[in-house]
Amino acid sequence: MIYISILAGISGFLFLIILFYYLNITINTGYLIAFFLFFDIYAFILSKIITFVTPLIFLVLISIFVIIISFLTNYNKFIEALKRKEITLWILFTIYLFLSLLWTPNHHYGLFKFQIYLIKGFLPGLAIYFSFYVYRKMSWAPAIVSGLLYILVFFFLKQDSAYFTHRMTIKGSNPIWISRATLLYVSIILIAFETKLIYKTLLAIPGLIAAFLAQSKGPFIGLFAGFLGYYYFQYRKENQTVNKWLFFLKIMLSMLTIILFFNLLIESFDVLKNSRFAVLFSIRKLFSEPTFLERVVRFTKAINIFIHNLFFGVGIGGFSPVDQRNYPHNIVLEIGSELGVFGLTIWSVLIYKVYQLSKLNKIFLILFLQTLTYAMFSGDLGFNNEYVLISFMILSMSSIYSSNNKELSTI
Repeated sequence: MIYISILAGISGFLFLIILFYYLNITINTGYLIAFFLFFDIYAFILSKIITFVTPLIFLVLISIFVIIISFLTNYNKFIEALKRKEITLWILFTIYLFLSLLWTPNHHYGLFKFQIYLIKGFLPGLAIYFSFYVYRKMSWAPAIVSGLLYILVFFFLKQDSAYFTHRMTIKGSNPIWISRATLLYVSIILIAFETKLIYKTLLAIPGLIAAFLAQSKGPFIGLFAGFLGYYYFQYRKENQTVNKWLFFLKIMLSMLTIILFFNLLIESFDVLKNSRFAVLFSIRKLFSEPTFLERVVRFTKAINIFIHNLFFGVGIGGFSPVDQRNYPHNIVLEIGSELGVFGLTIWSVLIYKVYQLSKLNKIFLILFLQTLTYAMFSGDLGFNNEYVLISFMILSMSSIYSSNNKELSTI
């Protein structure tokens, strides 16, 4: 019976490929971005409908399907896309990641991390990359609808987290994932939805409330960093002759003003004063917070591992040979300690190239800085998949769109 089901599944998969190919059906990359970025909510829904397989299988099947159909639709463009240096670097990094399983002391967890990276990051990223490169179709509307769906389900089903005190979540989900998804929605609404500011604000508020209820600091820092980075480059672009020291002073004074404003706001309201965000504006609270102190210990451990395993690291998952939940909570320190100078160099060159391309468009820049920043505070290499997806999106679309092209700035 199992073999018959597998055979039927393969036959159905091949039939869909043939159908798409002969009917010349084009793929809108916006639907892929929406499904992959907000996959957690679709996984939650699918898990209630289909109970005999993990929802992750849909990520694999859809990714492979899109890659195959893109290859069949336009072989020449597919090969052209495959030849880009950045894609070669991603493939090289992924191969090295896999090879590091040979010397990791925690093979089980390392394999799990590699699988999650592959399933939630690399394969969906390739699907986004090839689909846009071949079909040249993109809309932000599906991502906005998916974000609204995510928020709606969260508000209806939210509950206190079983593992995190005073943090709201959906059963089986992590508050960090909720904050990430809802704040990505907020950025897309504010950037990609070209309408009056009042409508943008009204649509963004539910996302901000959902993220606040989840009480995760990293995604909020990422949101702030994304917009700060964008306005920094806009200002430099429009004021190229500005004195650098004067500009730096303005930035410092602006940040000090923002910190003082939020500190006053937090101290004025009990709901904010008792939240996890209060530590961001109080040195005393920050240095007495258990999670901050725990991060410092993990950062220090990762640096020591890197120093003693300089060239190749301890292998993926090797940060902690026993505890699977023990990782640095910083993507740079994680890659450095587990993959060494060799892996960190490949990753850094790749990220720098993507960063340079992200400056072509404000959507690219904000989403890239946002997702990369919160990868510095939470999650591991496997579950920090959003910056990977955004990177592949930037790589595919940067070959066509420039900052003067408004097509990607609207629905």
